[in-house]
Amino acid sequence: MLRSVLTALAAIVTVRLFRAAFSDGDNADVGRAACAIVQLGDAELAADTGAVSDGGALDTLLAINMSLSDKEWQSKFAKENGDAIAWDSDDNTHKKSNPEWAAKWPKWVTARQNIREKAAASEAIKKTALPTLTDSEKKIARQLLAAIVAEATGAEAELNNANSLLAANSNSKIKAAVNTAIYGDDKGGETTYKKAGAVSGVPATPASCMTDGVSGDAGPFYYTFLCICLEAGNNQKKTCSKTATSGSQWSNLASNGKTVYNNMRKICPENKKTALSAANIQATKAALMSHTTLQSDVGYLGKYDANCDGASANSLCVKYTSKVSNTKNDIETLPWASKLTEAATMLEKQQAAQTEATRAASKLKSKLNAAWTIGQTAKVLANARGSGGIPSNQPAANRAEKSGEDCGAHKKNTTCPAANCKWEEKDGKGECKPKDVEGQTKTAGGDGAAGTTEKCEAKLEKYCKSPHCKWESKTCKDSSFLVNKKFPW
Repeated sequence: MLRSVLTALAAIVTVRLFRAAFSDGDNADVGRAACAIVQLGDAELAADTGAVSDGGALDTLLAINMSLSDKEWQSKFAKENGDAIAWDSDDNTHKKSNPEWAAKWPKWVTARQNIREKAAASEAIKKTALPTLTDSEKKIARQLLAAIVAEATGAEAELNNANSLLAANSNSKIKAAVNTAIYGDDKGGETTYKKAGAVSGVPATPASCMTDGVSGDAGPFYYTFLCICLEAGNNQKKTCSKTATSGSQWSNLASNGKTVYNNMRKICPENKKTALSAANIQATKAALMSHTTLQSDVGYLGKYDANCDGASANSLCVKYTSKVSNTKNDIETLPWASKLTEAATMLEKQQAAQTEATRAASKLKSKLNAAWTIGQTAKVLANARGSGGIPSNQPAANRAEKSGEDCGAHKKNTTCPAANCKWEEKDGKGECKPKDVEGQTKTAGGDGAAGTTEKCEAKLEKYCKSPHCKWESKTCKDSSFLVNKKFPW
């Protein structure tokens, strides 16, 4: 009876040992998935290229703007010898009277320096119609340029913001995040698992394989890779490969981490061509976690039976004691997983910032191209105004007032309306007049100095009235002319 009981017990133990024993290739599939994550650390990223540049477009645009201002305004930013006047300089007389200029002062100074003789922008300006503009043509040019400068200033802010994001999500910072996720240091394991001596500062025994692959705050992914691919007390099993052994065991980490690393990379070859993208990072993580299984409602990664200590009588695995169960999945909170997610997010931000920076820089260049044509456009508009053909995009009051002399030339009711005028009769006499001059004059031009200038310069003498306009030297002038001497932005 006793013999039969012992025989039965021996059979049970034999079955238990058979079930627990780790067989060659048991972790080959999960090993390939784990290797794909290790290979993320092999990816080579290009050196940081730095900020996206507009090629000097904004500086040149502001130089054009400065060239159209009067000498009095230009003199505020340069001494008689041409040297720049810094904001804090004693030569700057506007520090107290105009403190709000402080932020714009450096750009104004740069613009002034860029129109000095032989400066690149100055030489480029000479090749356009800008230097030949008359005073009246300059007024038109300044008004046209003001809108371009405003849009360019907005594009500059967008470019600066995008470049700040590029700096915060540079290739070097992304690579450091990936290295930290995999090896526990931003140098790619040089101070941890690739050390020629004993491994330190990161888990180096199989004990933490039973606690989520984390020891304290340290839980790099390479340690998880070791948990499912490195034996304890033996090195002859084909752990994560169906053809090659690991060649090392856990105890070797106490003497030479570099040797263990080299052996492990034989079953997980380095791949410097690995694509490092947000999509690839997330895909490799998902592929790995698809191998997670539940045992007694607790999550495991890799071959499991009784333990995850790497012994041949047990298994090679990671037990997610506090992270994965039948009711939760907190894998993303593991140090390596959260750090890889951080790297993926940085890659997405980098791509978006690169697109935005390129767009903003292109916009600035297009605004400069538009500015180069302003001189010729101003001449055409001034010529049209002088011949009575005020362009239709000018205020209606200007067009009506400019046509006042033409209306007065019509003495018959039959020809007056055809000239876009109106015929008025009083006491049996008729007079041909411009249509609604007074009403249009009150609304034309809008707010600000530019609008006032446009209202005044085209008025006939009888319509040139204060407070905004005054008749002087046979011309209607803006009574607040000094306002127009200021920079148009």
